[in-house]
Amino acid sequence: MPLFEVTSRVLAPLAPPRKRPSPARQRWYDILRYLNGVSVVGALFGLTIAVFHSQVLFVLLPVGVSVVITAVLARAHPYNLRALLLVTGVSLVYFGGITVWELFSHPPTTAEIIVVTTTLTVAVIFEPVRAVVQSVLERRTHVRDDVPRVVVEAITARLREEIDLDQVRETFLDVIQRVLRPQSAALWVRAPAQPASDATPTSRAHTTGNAETERVVATLVDTAPASERVPVMIRSRTLPRPPTAVAVVAIDDADPFLPYALAHPAPIDLEWSPSDSAVVRDWRSQGVELVLPLTSQGELIALLALGPRLGPSRPAASRAAGRVLDVLHLFTPLGLFAWLTIGPRGRGPEYMREDRVLLESLAAQVAPALRVAQLVRVRQAEVREHDRIDQELRTAQTIQRTFLPREVPVVPGWRLAPYYHPAREVGGDFYDFLTFADGRLGLVIGDVTGKGIPAALVMTATRTMLRTSALERPDPGEVLARVNQLLLADIPAGMFVTCFYAVLDPPTGRLRFANAGHDLPFARRASGSAVELRATGMPLGLMPDMAYDEREVTVAPGDSVLLYSDGLVEAHNGEREMFGFPRLRRLVEAHAGDAPLIEVLLTELAAFTGPAWEQEDDVTLVTLHRDDPSPDDHPASTDHARATAGEFRMGGTN
Repeated sequence: MPLFEVTSRVLAPLAPPRKRPSPARQRWYDILRYLNGVSVVGALFGLTIAVFHSQVLFVLLPVGVSVVITAVLARAHPYNLRALLLVTGVSLVYFGGITVWELFSHPPTTAEIIVVTTTLTVAVIFEPVRAVVQSVLERRTHVRDDVPRVVVEAITARLREEIDLDQVRETFLDVIQRVLRPQSAALWVRAPAQPASDATPTSRAHTTGNAETERVVATLVDTAPASERVPVMIRSRTLPRPPTAVAVVAIDDADPFLPYALAHPAPIDLEWSPSDSAVVRDWRSQGVELVLPLTSQGELIALLALGPRLGPSRPAASRAAGRVLDVLHLFTPLGLFAWLTIGPRGRGPEYMREDRVLLESLAAQVAPALRVAQLVRVRQAEVREHDRIDQELRTAQTIQRTFLPREVPVVPGWRLAPYYHPAREVGGDFYDFLTFADGRLGLVIGDVTGKGIPAALVMTATRTMLRTSALERPDPGEVLARVNQLLLADIPAGMFVTCFYAVLDPPTGRLRFANAGHDLPFARRASGSAVELRATGMPLGLMPDMAYDEREVTVAPGDSVLLYSDGLVEAHNGEREMFGFPRLRRLVEAHAGDAPLIEVLLTELAAFTGPAWEQEDDVTLVTLHRDDPSPDDHPASTDHARATAGEFRMGGTN
């Protein structure tokens, strides 16, 4: 369901929507307006002939009819007296010149049919010249409002540099308010796709302040070339920018107006739009008359909904005359203009063809600017979201690191070395050291399925449960069984935890352990052989009421134990070969000398995967080594050649 961010303005209080006339009735209104205007001209012409009794005054008839036809076709209120006088003057000169030409070019004995025919021929031939001359005079004298053309050019130049969506919308509405003066205007900008949880339509309102629309347009006009600026364009009066309401509105995917608007990129009269559209019915109830689709690259970017136009201020006599439908005001100063009021009362001037052309020109400029501003906003939101996620991940990483042991326990005669590197900022692997009051040492290594924050959260919960259960129960198998029951109630579906838990008695070297589906650790004898520490058990949080097998091994002087996660053995090189358990076993058996086992394994891993390796899973290593006492009892010296008591004694559960 597409969402639209609606920015709306109400420039004047809206009266209750009136029913628009049907197209047939509107055509009758046009005919009545035309007949009314011709009647006024004919009556004035007849009165003039009756008073002055001069045939020369017959030139007033084509002049008056020309003015009426021009005004009727323009469908505008002729309250611009300068434009009215210019049209009248040009028509008087034009038709007067034709009349004088005919009077001097034909003798009095010429047949009337010849005079009429030649007069009409000359009038038709030079009509384009008259139109061009009138257009030039209108531009030179500025009797026509040149604001639309200049504003379109100025806003085009400004939108090339504007990338802020709010500024583009406000500038567009400012221009619409200044040039077309609708009672209401709403810009429906299509919002980017949002998650379903965020797709609830909301609304809010704000006031844009006391900025003046005239001042905004004046700023735009100042960017136009000096030769094209219109001195009379900016009046002394100001039009305050009205409050702007912003809402998020959803339109149903099946609404027929969406494909209709995409197929008709020109201004759409709601009378001719799909009547079965819910949004069209809503617009009609609000008094919307015209909707302009804004499309870019075959995609609907926005919709501009315009209410009725505000009429120009008129004298009280004219407003009173406008209440009558067909009465001819022949003897009033404003009677000449009364014909323009024929039609439905209470409405402003209609949107003319020039207005629709202007809207199409604006749409061609505004739609790409809106599209660019949308993409910029989406990118900015992605950057902000990325920064927020990075900050959260850094925080989660800091928190996770606090749950890992900060210090390695110091046990006389033993050496412990951990290594942890997550595939992402946070991971699901963990290790822990538990120190008991009787001197025993607990060793924990685990791996949560998955990566990222979910795995880190489960890891944190599992570590806490292990520590709590280990303080209550001495046996590793019982601890894992208890943690399994606790974790089963809270772990998300599809997740589980593998874990190896062992308890070391340092004086004797006895290592009692249980395994919950974790990779089997290696115990390396001082003689160079390596065995797996096997104990059966299902992963934690997978099945209820599980029992875990316990085994015991004795770590003799010179022996080592390697705990690891699957991120090591499942690492792949560029040829998709896996590091593997056999390779790890060979490296453990071949390890000798003073180099720590973890450094040897990491060096081999880097050589195997290569510099372009993308880590697929967390890598965790923990080594436990029992020193071989030397004659001077230096704990750091180890003589593997003299280690003779390196046998591992494996036993079952008692």
